[in-house]
This record gives sequence, structure tokens and C-alpha cells, in this order.
Amino acid sequence: MCLKKTTVVKEDFRRILIRSSKSHSDDELLKLKYPENVSKTSKYTLLTFLPYALAFQFTKITNIYFALMMVFFMMPSISPFSIGTVISPFAFIMLVSLLREAIEDIRRHRSDW
Repeated sequence: MCLKKTTVVKEDFRRILIRSSKSHSDDELLKLKYPENVSKTSKYTLLTFLPYALAFQFTKITNIYFALMMVFFMMPSISPFSIGTVISPFAFIMLVSLLREAIEDIRRHRSDW
């Protein structure tokens, strides 16, 4: 006796197999029934790291303060310093902060797997 597959198509385009002659194993049925349960603790991806990490750094009031001070000190009429001596300390602090964020997020990615 050969069982014939009949399908019923619903409005949301799902297929329901009725009288299927193919038997599924328990593992296949579990994969079909339930979505994969994954939790991610990492904050960033490769594409979103730089914009999100910079935005996170500028939520800290000290970084906003030093960025504003850097802008004021870059004006030649106000500043007694050259542009390089104004930008380099701020850039160094931001670089160290971004490296720390990157290392922490890499550790989060590794713990997710």
C-alpha cells in the first residue's frame, strides 16, 4: 500500500503534510518543532563595533568634556598649544578605551559559543 502525499496550503504559505510516508527521527522532529535556543551576551559585531563603541564612549561625561575642551583648544585664537598636542592625548585615551571594549566583547563572543 502506497501512501499518497497530500498538502494543504494555508494563507501564510505553510505546508502541512498529511499521511506522509516518510518517517522522521526524533532529532529531526525536535529541529522542526522548536527553534534553536541561543542567547548572545556580546554587544557588537564587526560592522557595528566602531559606531556603537564610540557612541558608548561619549555617554561618559568625562569623554564629552575632554572632546569639548579639545575643540576649544583647536581654535588658534584661544589655544597656546599646537593641534597635535591637543588631539594626541584624547586620541590615545579613546584608543585605549576602544581596545578594552574590543577585548571584552571578544571574550563575550567566545563565551557565547
